[in-house]
Amino acid sequence: QDINLELDPLNVTVVGSPTINNGVVSNFSSANYLTLPNTFNPLTNNWEIVIQYTPTAIPSPYASIFGNSSNTDWSCGVHIYHYSNNKIGLECTSTNTSWNVVPSGTLTSSTLTMNQAYWIKVEFTGSVYNLYLSTDKKSWVKEITVNSSTPINAVATQSIGINYIQNNKYPITGSINLPQSYIKINDEIWWK
Repeated sequence: QDINLELDPLNVTVVGSPTINNGVVSNFSSANYLTLPNTFNPLTNNWEIVIQYTPTAIPSPYASIFGNSSNTDWSCGVHIYHYSNNKIGLECTSTNTSWNVVPSGTLTSSTLTMNQAYWIKVEFTGSVYNLYLSTDKKSWVKEITVNSSTPINAVATQSIGINYIQNNKYPITGSINLPQSYIKINDEIWWK
């Protein structure tokens, strides 16, 4: 569902001065990124995260599309990242001490094309975690499936465009299109 920015202002906290043009955010850095207004912690409910991401460079070692806003690893519950092998990664935790639900290193089989817009969809259906990619928001390719009924547990507000852990920040090189991004809980919009 697209949003009208004149009716729905950006529902994020802007940290620093990333470039924002019609809801498309770029020039992320360790000082310039976004955070959600509230912690996304859906408990046992079904949920779906969709983020439109356009990469412009392959990161090293990785860049975080959706991650920690605090300097504590595993606090975000779900972590979506662009890895140095040019694939999308997914990690999920219920313990906040390890990626115990979707383990670290769970990557897509497809590689990304620079300057191509991708819709990344991560969902939890009560018994499985799935990650899909699309270049048109119509045809979705399932890239990751992890069977688990264990829900995530987030203890800190999530960031968009960066991950902050162990005194390091891992910003993306590219853009996030906020009007094309959203989070649903039980098929109801929770954030957009």
